[in-house]
Amino acid sequence: APHAHGHAHDHSHDHQHHDHGQGEYYLQQLLTVFICGAFGVAGILMYTLGKLQYILAPGFHIWVLVGSLLLGGIYAFIRRAPNTWWAWGSVVAIAFMIIVRLIGPVYIDPLFNTYKPVPDGPIKESVLSMARANNVPVDNVYVFDASRQTTRVSANVSGIFGTAAIRLNDNLLNRTSPPEIKGVMGHELGHYVLNHIYEMLIAFTLIIVVGFLFVKNTFA
Repeated sequence: APHAHGHAHDHSHDHQHHDHGQGEYYLQQLLTVFICGAFGVAGILMYTLGKLQYILAPGFHIWVLVGSLLLGGIYAFIRRAPNTWWAWGSVVAIAFMIIVRLIGPVYIDPLFNTYKPVPDGPIKESVLSMARANNVPVDNVYVFDASRQTTRVSANVSGIFGTAAIRLNDNLLNRTSPPEIKGVMGHELGHYVLNHIYEMLIAFTLIIVVGFLFVKNTFA
């Protein structure tokens, strides 16, 4: 009888381990398909829209590498903490978003482009005047050589803890008129003043946490 009891216990344990391993396998496959699919869709869209230069740019390769490391980290959490991986995975994913949106423009983007102050003149004074009128804490305007990688016209106003800055790419500065520059900068200053970046981070935080919880409970 003791021998029979021990055999039944081992069989139950093996069955539970098999179920857990199967759930873990499907979970990893789902995350792989989702993330690789996201990269694939982004690549196809960039190609069809004539933005192949973004894919070839060194900065894009860096973010793909970082994203791959992020995926590997989430896999590690799934294997080592099957009950709480969703929480640790959420922390890692949210930290990645913060780096991309808040820290990247200040410390990472300058690794791939040269940033210089916009020469003194009407354009610089006009942009600074708009910033002062909206209480944006900046005292200079910078231009970076994005034309090496793209023909896209863009600008951004970003930074945290005293690093806020206004950055225009050289396509905007050299290929558009002063009224067009003011229009673009009004749009970008509006994002900063209305805290759209932080609202986006909060929204994606909720999506990530709820999504990971759903996946965990569905494929556990």
